[in-house]
Amino acid sequence: MASRVRDIDRGFRRVVRQFRDANLEAAAGYPVGTTGTLASEGTPIWQYMTINEEGSKTIPSRPFMSDAWDSNVDRYTRISDAGMAQVTVGRTTVRDVMLRVAVEMANDIKRSIATGSFEPNAPSTVERKGSSRPLFDTGAALSAVAFEVRVPRRS
Repeated sequence: MASRVRDIDRGFRRVVRQFRDANLEAAAGYPVGTTGTLASEGTPIWQYMTINEEGSKTIPSRPFMSDAWDSNVDRYTRISDAGMAQVTVGRTTVRDVMLRVAVEMANDIKRSIATGSFEPNAPSTVERKGSSRPLFDTGAALSAVAFEVRVPRRS
């Protein structure tokens, strides 16, 4: 007497396929090529913000992106872990989880720009812009923060 086994897939294969195919990362900041310029500088926003993040000969480092990351990386991990648990039971997708992380990252970068305690602008900059507060004179830096879910770039 032969017995029969019936395999009923209740979503396991879909979840396995989703994790296998989900070569994705969350990204936020100022991707190269972000459109727009800072009128007072005539420099593309992505380039200007990179210079401010890292510093230059004449501009002190104002690490708003790395501060945002360092202050929140544990929260991003918790959001990701909780989201992936929801993926396993079919309530969301890997892309949606990564999108939530990317949105949080962008919001944290904006918050870092708005509340960061960075070295004040130089007297010559204050004279030209009318403010000693760096990164926050026209609002262009805040409005240009972008986020995306993408295939990881090769280093």
